[in-house]
Amino acid sequence: MAVEDRVPMRWPAGWDSPSGLGLLKDTPVNCLIAGQRAGLLREPAAKLGIAVLDTPPDDVAVIDGAWPGMRISQTRRRDDAEAGPTGAPWIDSNGWAVKLARARSPKPVWVAFDPPKDAGTLTPDRFQLAAADVAVAGGRWIVSLDDATAAALGRGEASAIEGWRKVAAALAFFETRKAWRDWTPMGSLAVISDFAGDNEFLATEFLNLAARRNLLYRVVDKARAAQFVFSGLRAALYVDKEAPPAPVFEKLAGFAKGGGTLIVPAALAGKFAGTPASSPIDGYDVRALGQGRVAAPTKEWDDPFVLAGDAHILMSRRYDPVRIFNAGSVFVNCAEREPGAVIQLVNFARRESANQISVAVSKVYAQARFHTLAADPAPLKPVSVARGVEFHLPPFALYAALELEGAK
Repeated sequence: MAVEDRVPMRWPAGWDSPSGLGLLKDTPVNCLIAGQRAGLLREPAAKLGIAVLDTPPDDVAVIDGAWPGMRISQTRRRDDAEAGPTGAPWIDSNGWAVKLARARSPKPVWVAFDPPKDAGTLTPDRFQLAAADVAVAGGRWIVSLDDATAAALGRGEASAIEGWRKVAAALAFFETRKAWRDWTPMGSLAVISDFAGDNEFLATEFLNLAARRNLLYRVVDKARAAQFVFSGLRAALYVDKEAPPAPVFEKLAGFAKGGGTLIVPAALAGKFAGTPASSPIDGYDVRALGQGRVAAPTKEWDDPFVLAGDAHILMSRRYDPVRIFNAGSVFVNCAEREPGAVIQLVNFARRESANQISVAVSKVYAQARFHTLAADPAPLKPVSVARGVEFHLPPFALYAALELEGAK
């Protein structure tokens, strides 16, 4: 079995016999991580076309993730989301970490996390959300069941089996569309760092918090930046305080001279010559360089949330290839392969929004199809706007995708 075709699951600790394999029949799961029970399962699993491993294989990149969803306050009712007095609920998502892992390694990315012990009864849509959060970024979740769900399945409870079928159907949805994983991420901003050591916190939290703003970006490992193609991007953010290697420096300077906006830390402001220019935001020194500009803060960055907002303003929102309105707790992931694109939306509230969600796209496409996990794709008509087209989406509770074809 090719590594890119493996769909992993962790064998539940409470399943002490191979009988649970029957639940995996006719599902996408074809690779079990079974620890000490691997020997017990290998032969019967092979008859179902399922590989059994002690631990995840070396030919995949396994990263530790977090159970996705809206953060639940421990001091309020269980259904209350944690937020500031005027802020949106805090959302845990693994998408940014998957994108980072994919930028740093050509291996398929698996994300390992278990259901939280204090989550109460887990409904099927919680597991569907866990799978979708990882899948839209191009990875696979190592499916992990909580003890109560595993026990109910082991007893053959009808409601648990029906719930598992819904989870398996969500896995199947993403596997039948796995080609989307290899499409090029859409975004007008490149984020360059080594994402390690003293740079790790600011760089990784930028990715995390920019995703919460639905600021579309492309992750660039500094070690590969000299070979990265910056054409089509409007801005590049170099996060690290250390000056980049000479080939990367020349690449970034060339990007600015060609018309891009290069954003660098205060420590590197003097490395790029240029003439003073106006700044769209306080606290930044902006210099014209060739046809573009270089922007550096007057004080060192210390807050990744503020930096995400600054970068968006310096780049200008008018260059966003996709904009979402009435997003609420919806995160967007976009990828393209000319002449098509796919815009995937994950609704962490797991319920239909009270307001209609709209998506504006800067390009015009000949056809659009609307997907959800529960229904066949349906055509969706665009509405012409000043810049591109806008789509008014039907209600969806957990996941939707807008598949676009025929870019004009």
